[in-house]
Amino acid sequence: MAPSLFIVGAPESDAQRTAEAARGLGFAVTSAEYKPTTLDDIERSRASVVLLDLAALPGGGEVLCRQIARLSRPVLLLAFVANPSQAAAALHDGATVCLTHPLDPSWVAAQLSSLLRMSRAQDGAGQADAPVTVRGLKIDPGRCEARIEGHPIPLTPTEFRILACLAHAPGLVVSGHDLVEEALDLQLPEQEAMDLLKVHVYRLRRKLGQSGADPWVLRNVRGFGYMLERRAAVAKPAPATSIASVRAAQRRSA
Repeated sequence: MAPSLFIVGAPESDAQRTAEAARGLGFAVTSAEYKPTTLDDIERSRASVVLLDLAALPGGGEVLCRQIARLSRPVLLLAFVANPSQAAAALHDGATVCLTHPLDPSWVAAQLSSLLRMSRAQDGAGQADAPVTVRGLKIDPGRCEARIEGHPIPLTPTEFRILACLAHAPGLVVSGHDLVEEALDLQLPEQEAMDLLKVHVYRLRRKLGQSGADPWVLRNVRGFGYMLERRAAVAKPAPATSIASVRAAQRRSA
């Protein structure tokens, strides 16, 4: 989803220059005058960044800054201010960045680019901490625990980090080199990394099985690395039986 910028109260020329800079960075832009329902409009828009021109807001925007800072969904706040004392007050009230007039378009673009990186980092952190469930196995990075049917699985920190790294992208293969680097903070050639992982994966599978989870949810893709297998194992068909062997068995049981 594209990042979005919500501009409140800026004069038309400032709003236009800011919108052009924002669209050049990939933002979707909404511009509006201040009204009593502005906070609700901002929350409904799910904007990544809100820009306030404090000179155009009642009370210098103090109340709105504080209200935005308390929204349940984090919002980055860029404020246009008249002087350093107003900037200090705005930053105290919840603004992330303050710019003074007259506006320099290149400086506005640079600040928006910085806020965009911060927004993406926030979104990434949120996604990384979200629990993931694969075939009944729930992996919760925020709580640093894995559960099956509500019961915790006793994993070491290293075992959990390996599982959590694979949970970032269930169904996708992670190379041994990348898995060891992310989970164990080691940089090893691929073969050495895979040799090291074999021991941890063996213990992980054993604990998963003892706890009632399918140990083969942790799959080795030979020559490539490991993955969390989202698909349930398919039962192998019974071996074909010849007609002669069936008749022989019938004669024995007669």
